[in-house]
Amino acid sequence: MDSPTRGQRISFSTKVAAGFLVFSGAWFGLSDHLTSILFPDGLTKITISNTLSFVAATALLLKLVLLAEERRRIGWEARLRQDAIHDPLTNLLNRRAFISHLEAAVERVRRTGSRLGVAFVDLDGFKAVNDEFGHAFGDKVLQAVAQRLRATLRTADIAGRLGGDEFVVVVEPDKGDSAETLAARLLEAFRCPLEIGGQGYSLTLSIGVSHFPDNATEAEQLVRAADMAMYTAKAAGRNGFAIAEPGATVNRRPLNLTCGR
Repeated sequence: MDSPTRGQRISFSTKVAAGFLVFSGAWFGLSDHLTSILFPDGLTKITISNTLSFVAATALLLKLVLLAEERRRIGWEARLRQDAIHDPLTNLLNRRAFISHLEAAVERVRRTGSRLGVAFVDLDGFKAVNDEFGHAFGDKVLQAVAQRLRATLRTADIAGRLGGDEFVVVVEPDKGDSAETLAARLLEAFRCPLEIGGQGYSLTLSIGVSHFPDNATEAEQLVRAADMAMYTAKAAGRNGFAIAEPGATVNRRPLNLTCGR
């Protein structure tokens, strides 16, 4: 006989309730039998039907209590898993989870001989935001940035927050200029002000792009190459992106965009 699949496994609460029902039914049945022998006049006899009704009601109550506890445990475990891989402020992948995803992606494209792109995104002048408006407002800016970042990415693209105002995206597989296209699309999307507390707030991005296998063959190296390209974009005037070229050189690509509202 085939073993039950994962979705068909009997829950712990059902097993306990069923075990209680069987054990209690047998115990009370034996007690009823002994009672009928010891007290043949029937004055203190507990009928089997009443006994089974009591047992069934108790088993149902036990099932409900255990089920509620089971659901609380499942929810708690789900929150732990969520916290383990996601940044609590933006709900994007945290640094460890993103690097782990990127390492797996590198191995996939290594086997298939295809390309992979990494975009390193940094907010221009974010320190001044915290200094002028405070960290609570800065956190709202980061949340709004993450929301717009998700809205701009393709379904297959994976984004993470490395810390502070640094975000990173992996584009897999990178066909031609996919990572560069993403960088341009992000710059265009952020030309429109973010809505924070019912008011518009404008900011710009500096983005660095690296590729596997052109710039590096390991996950951390790809992120570092994209980071270096990002600083080149900042040095060239910000609000643009730079592409890391083989040999650790980068090519700045400025854009002249308007808000697409």
